[in-house]
Amino acid sequence: MPDRAVDGPEQAALRLLRERRGLLVHGPAGIGKSTLLAAVAAAASDEGVTVLRCSPGPEDTGLPYLGLIDLFARIPDEVVAALSPGPRGALLTALLHRPGPGRRPDGL
Repeated sequence: MPDRAVDGPEQAALRLLRERRGLLVHGPAGIGKSTLLAAVAAAASDEGVTVLRCSPGPEDTGLPYLGLIDLFARIPDEVVAALSPGPRGALLTALLHRPGPGRRPDGL
């Protein structure tokens, strides 16, 4: 493991990610959420983990899945194709690559 000093909340976040558990960071503005995530992303990247990050702004609230679309635009199609059918289908629907169940493609 690289010689990076990580402690406290950063170490806990890395442990959860290594165990393939979820990580949710929330709280009021200014408490260090972005700093924590930047440190965790850097440490994970140092360990060879692919890190996908986005920071949608208030103007993006009316655009569902914009963050996913931006993140996965950089991911090769073969990586998405390697996902199991359930997650792959949900992702492709969210990315607007195919209509959801019971929906017809939008003509636009």
